[in-house]
Amino acid sequence: MSEFIGRTSPGKNVDMGSGEDKASSSREKILQALASPNFFWRTIPGVAAETKTNAGDVLGVIYSSPDIVVQSSRVSPDGQDLYTTREHYKDCAPLGDKIMGAILNRIY
Repeated sequence: MSEFIGRTSPGKNVDMGSGEDKASSSREKILQALASPNFFWRTIPGVAAETKTNAGDVLGVIYSSPDIVVQSSRVSPDGQDLYTTREHYKDCAPLGDKIMGAILNRIY
């Protein structure tokens, strides 16, 4: 992990942080947005807008975190895929959805 120091003016150093720190911070923001108590399911554009990242970054976190993030078998009214965290689903899903998911062997 290398850190970058930038100069804003003579004699003043500013810690610019490492790329890995920024990626980790972005990942955490995306995961927090997916688990937001204000929503049950989230769309990629909704998470990207909330976290001020792009859709590609959101998808990258989703696809690299299958142990944390789940996708609904349903889509939003405008046809977008829906996502949340496993823990958020476990804590907030209605009992009927959990039963239906168990019958279908997928997140409902």
